[in-house]
Amino acid sequence: MTFVEEIKSVPDVIWSGILGACLALGGTLITNIIAYRSLKARISFETEEAARKRKADTRKEVYLNAADELVKTNFHLAGLIRNPQSDGGNALSGFASATSKLMLLMCQQDALELSRLNALYSGLVFKLIPRLQPISNLNTSIQITQKWIDRTNEEISRILSEQTRLTENGPPDPIAFDRLVNSYESHRALVAKFEKDKERANQQLLPLFVEANLFLTLELQTIQPQLVKVIMAMRRDFEVGGEEDVFLREAQRVSAMATEGLTKCLAELTQTKAS
Repeated sequence: MTFVEEIKSVPDVIWSGILGACLALGGTLITNIIAYRSLKARISFETEEAARKRKADTRKEVYLNAADELVKTNFHLAGLIRNPQSDGGNALSGFASATSKLMLLMCQQDALELSRLNALYSGLVFKLIPRLQPISNLNTSIQITQKWIDRTNEEISRILSEQTRLTENGPPDPIAFDRLVNSYESHRALVAKFEKDKERANQQLLPLFVEANLFLTLELQTIQPQLVKVIMAMRRDFEVGGEEDVFLREAQRVSAMATEGLTKCLAELTQTKAS
């Protein structure tokens, strides 16, 4: 019997079983391939989505931190006027760090605008230095005078205690008591002199303080257009938009109010000093 005849002799039931098994195996393979591709696509999508979320969260954190530092910078500069002994470089360190991170996420043009803003703020610190020096000198003088006042008052308290001790046990020694009285009067005269010196230094300090704040306000007005450009770039990246002219006009309005108040205050101080 030939091979073909042997094949033909196989019952149809067996062939149908073999055919069903092959179809089932093929269906399982196709199902597994489809499931594998679907799982691979889902894992790839979830991985990309997680990466996008991490990037978005990082961008949000950096942008919000930069916006926070932009606000703090003006207060740091005003703080330099209140306390010139503080380090101006450290006052802007947070701003410089935040903007350097922000530059990594911005497009080239926006990064250049941010770099210009950073340079303007750094230059403003150097412009403030000549106005901070006399304020620093007067602050130092006031602090030294206050220390002498405190020490002299401590000595006065000691003298009064010694006078009390001498009078507790009957009539005191006239020579010793007179010596204490003279010492008390001389120390009181010193305190009065120190108080006048301190008051005079405070009178000299106030106009310088107002003038320095006025200068800072005017300089910040020149920086506002660049600041608004950076803010608008950040808003575009967050897809919130807005009109640059509107923000600039509002910033200029607020600055004009501050300038007007400081100018009026300085004029009143100058008039009082002259009279």
